[in-house]
Amino acid sequence: MQVYRSPLRINLIASLMIGMVLLAIAPLSLLAQSQQERYFPDTGHTVRGEFLDFYNARGGLRIFGFPITEEFQLNGRTVQYFQRVRMELHSEKQAAERVQIALLGEELGKRTATQPASGPNTYFQRYFPQTGHTAIYAFLSFFDKNGGAETLGYPVSEYGSENGKGRIVQYFQRAKMEWYPELTPQQRVQLADLGSIHFDLLAAQGKVDPALKKPVAAPSLIDNVPLSLKVSATTKHTVTARRGDQTLFVYVTDQKNTPVEDAAVTFTLRDAASTSAYTMPRTDTNGFASFTFDAGAFQPAQTVFIFVTAASRGITGTDRTSFFTWF
Repeated sequence: MQVYRSPLRINLIASLMIGMVLLAIAPLSLLAQSQQERYFPDTGHTVRGEFLDFYNARGGLRIFGFPITEEFQLNGRTVQYFQRVRMELHSEKQAAERVQIALLGEELGKRTATQPASGPNTYFQRYFPQTGHTAIYAFLSFFDKNGGAETLGYPVSEYGSENGKGRIVQYFQRAKMEWYPELTPQQRVQLADLGSIHFDLLAAQGKVDPALKKPVAAPSLIDNVPLSLKVSATTKHTVTARRGDQTLFVYVTDQKNTPVEDAAVTFTLRDAASTSAYTMPRTDTNGFASFTFDAGAFQPAQTVFIFVTAASRGITGTDRTSFFTWF
């Protein structure tokens, strides 16, 4: 027996099914985006990708403070300033070492003359031969519990009062610890805002744009968000002479084949004898970036491989190409 179903009922069932699928997909999309970036309304800046992963894994707000800039290029490297630190992306290194904390204590000139060890290392004090200084008591405990040298660096001064203000402080390569005896035991060691101090110093010297600290509107959760990157890399010459330049061209698009502007692009050259890493200019409004380098550094009659990585809003894409060197 043939069962009759009206077109209206069929359309209603189809609409309900589509609606259920959309309801199931939407939260996943929002969740994926929330894991790729986080907006901080307190300062009006966003942390993304590898910087956000590092931030979450190493103590977050308590250690680094709020972001005070977006990502930007400083001396050819992608960086982002937080209240207490500057994060740097070292794309030429292995995954576990790509994000590093800048040595702001050193850059601010806070290293003092080395001191001899005052006694054997104990639970309460430790001498660091790497810098010739000792950390003791609460400062040492804070050091051990919050990432050690990888996050805070080694001490570059002894503890003591700074500028006669009475507050006990100690400088480390990547941080400045301050002692607040009036607070609860868990809060008595605080990290100073070295990131803000250093950024303002560079801005006063004209080395960075102070406008980088201006708040930025919260990014949209759905619109204009790349969910994947497609990277196309080509070279100007398939074969280079022994003495000559080579140019690498990179084109970056998203999942909708829309050009991705301001993507960070790095590449690694690898031949039989060596590996070299480079940072390219960010992609333009058409999704393009190019970089010219000296091909004469390579031995003739071999293939040079190029491994390219592009990143935008925490999403990365890769491609590879190569060229051949000749006499």
